[in-house]
Amino acid sequence: MFECKILENTPSCLKLEMGGDLNTMAATEMQPMLDELLQEIDRPVLVDVTRLEYISSSGLRHFMAIRKKAAANGQHVTIQGMSKNLRSIFHMTGFDAQFDIL
Repeated sequence: MFECKILENTPSCLKLEMGGDLNTMAATEMQPMLDELLQEIDRPVLVDVTRLEYISSSGLRHFMAIRKKAAANGQHVTIQGMSKNLRSIFHMTGFDAQFDIL
């Protein structure tokens, strides 16, 4: 089961936490929340994925949408807490070069 929540929403940072499996079904269900989040991305974004166990290509598209919106506003997206598996997926797809990864 996938979960995404806003941990912090201040003028200086938008911090998100994701957990579970961000598969195609979860990505589809997350679309309305993503649409709302994209309106908020006018500041740096920090995404904590410590509890994210799996990500599909649909989930990766959500990350890219967040990055594109942030970049359009001159902001960066930082991802923290990546597991070895997630780091491998981001590396194989070239996404590791698109984000600041802690």
